[in-house]
Amino acid sequence: MLYEKGKFAFFDSSNSDYRKVVGPSDKIAGYTITEIGPNLVKLETNGQVLEISVGQQMKRQDEGEWKLSSSRESLETQSNSTSSTESSGKGSSSSGSDDDIVKRLMQKREAEEKK
Repeated sequence: MLYEKGKFAFFDSSNSDYRKVVGPSDKIAGYTITEIGPNLVKLETNGQVLEISVGQQMKRQDEGEWKLSSSRESLETQSNSTSSTESSGKGSSSSGSDDDIVKRLMQKREAEEKK
């Protein structure tokens, strides 16, 4: 999403540690956000750059390494996943449930900023 304060990416997960709204240079799951674009987010860790498209998921097993997963994979491992649900207001295709998630995350972010 693009706000007057800058660009923000929304990540969703069943684990609250990975349910975040982040901006450039923020961190999530050991990765640093290096770029937020209309349809993707670039993450970096240990010199490796990773691009996550809107709606794409990352998963890991037994606290191991994070790996990109296809959208066709089973949701059985969703408890160990994080996904980029929205990276920009332009060119995004979200379902109704994604819109609800984005709305809740925006409200949470606004509440945190008021503190």
